[in-house]
Amino acid sequence: MKTFSKILLLFLCVLTLVSCGNDEEEAAEPEVLTNIFRGTTVSLPDGYMLTSAALPYRDTESDEVTVLCQAEGHLALVTVSPDGSAGEPQVLDIDPQTVSRAVVTEEMLYYLELHFDSETAERSYYLHNFHLADGTETVSGELSEHFMPYDSLRIGGMAVMADGLICLSAEMEMVALNPLFGKEFTVVSSDFIRSLTASPDGQVYAYGYFGSDYCFVPINPDVMTYGQRLNLPKSADKLCFGSSDGYDLYWSGDSGVYGWNKTENQSTLLLDYNSSSLLSGNLDLLYVYNSDRILAAERDDNFNYTLTLYERAPDVDLSAIPTLEIAYADSNNNLRKNIVAFNKAHTDVRIIEKKYTADGTDVETATRNLLNDILNGLYKPDIVTAETVNDMIVQLYRNGLYTDLYPLMGDELKNDLLGCVTRTFETDTGELWAIGTNLVVDTLV
Repeated sequence: MKTFSKILLLFLCVLTLVSCGNDEEEAAEPEVLTNIFRGTTVSLPDGYMLTSAALPYRDTESDEVTVLCQAEGHLALVTVSPDGSAGEPQVLDIDPQTVSRAVVTEEMLYYLELHFDSETAERSYYLHNFHLADGTETVSGELSEHFMPYDSLRIGGMAVMADGLICLSAEMEMVALNPLFGKEFTVVSSDFIRSLTASPDGQVYAYGYFGSDYCFVPINPDVMTYGQRLNLPKSADKLCFGSSDGYDLYWSGDSGVYGWNKTENQSTLLLDYNSSSLLSGNLDLLYVYNSDRILAAERDDNFNYTLTLYERAPDVDLSAIPTLEIAYADSNNNLRKNIVAFNKAHTDVRIIEKKYTADGTDVETATRNLLNDILNGLYKPDIVTAETVNDMIVQLYRNGLYTDLYPLMGDELKNDLLGCVTRTFETDTGELWAIGTNLVVDTLV
C-alpha cells in the first residue's frame, strides 16, 4: 500500500487578470507583426534526414543547393531546386557516424572523420577528399600535427578556397592544407575563431573574436594573414552568402535573420523570429535566394534538423485577430517554446509574451517592475506566470486582480483538478484564482 506523506506543488502559477481598462480610454495604435516568414518542409527522399554539420554547395546560376543527408549506414547528396523540390539522392559509401564536419563542392565532398577517446578525452581528426564523379577518396594522417599543442584538439570550422586549399580552424588558429594534405600556411593570433564560411567565388572568411571585437574577416592566402575586419553583432552566427539581392552577407542573430550591405555597412532585419514563430538559435542558414526566400535547417530539441524553405508572408495586424498576452519575470524557457509552438500552429490567433528579464534585468528586479506596472495600471496582461507563489502573485491576489478560472474550464478539466490545487487556489467564495502546471508527489512504499 502506498501512503502519500507529502504533496508539493511546484507552482508555475498562471494567474488570469481581470481587465482594468476604461471603456473611455483612447484606443492604442494597432500593433503589426512584420518580417514574417512561413516555412514549408522540403520533402527529402524516404529514409533520409539532413546532416547539419556540412556547408552545402550553392549553384548561383541555377539557384540549386546540394545538401548532405544521411540514412542508415551511409551518406547521400540531395539537390534542392529553387521551388523546394528535392531530387534523387546520390548515395555515398560513407559511414555518417564518424563525420564531424563537411563541405560540399561541385566536384568534391571534403569531410572530417572524428574519433573520441573516452578514457583520455582526446580527439583524433582525419581529413577525407571524396571525388563525387568516381567515388574515390584520399585520407590524411592524423591532423593534430598541423596545429599547436592542445589538451584536446577541437576543430570548429571548415571551408574550401577556390584554388582547393582546405581551411580548418581550432580555437586561435586557422590552418590551410593543400589537396595532398600538406600545410600551406597557418594564421595564429590571440583571437578566438568561432567558425569559417566561404563565398560562392571561393573566398574563405573567419568569424569570431578578434581582440575585444566580434568580427568577420577574409583570409588572404597571398600574404597568409587576415584581411580587413568587419565588426558584427556578438549574436551573429550561421553566416551565409546568397544571390545578389542588395546584400553581401546574411547571418542569424538574436532577433532574426539579417542582410548586410557592404557599401553602406548596414544590416537590415529580414526575418523576425518572434513574428515568424521561431526560436532564436534554432535556424542554420543554408542559402538565401533573395530577401523573401530562405533555405534553412531548423533544429528541434533533440538536435534533429529539418530542411525548410521559408518565404515572406503578409504582415499581421494584431487588432484584427484574437490575442492573449502573457507576462513573466523569470527564465521560463519551456513556456517560451510552448508559446512559439502554439503560434506556429495557429495563424488565426496569437499569444503575445512580455518577458521582463528580456533586457538582462535580474529576476528580482523584473518581478518588482512587473508587479508595479500592473498595480499602477500601466500594464494589463491577460495571464501572469511565476515559478513560485511569490510576493507578486500574492499581491495580485490580495488586490483582487484575478479572474475566476472555473467558467473557462470544461467539466472534464474541472473534474481532473486535484484537491491540493483547489485547497491552495480556491477562494472562500469558490473562485479558482490560479493554477499550477506541475506537481510532485512523494510516496512511501
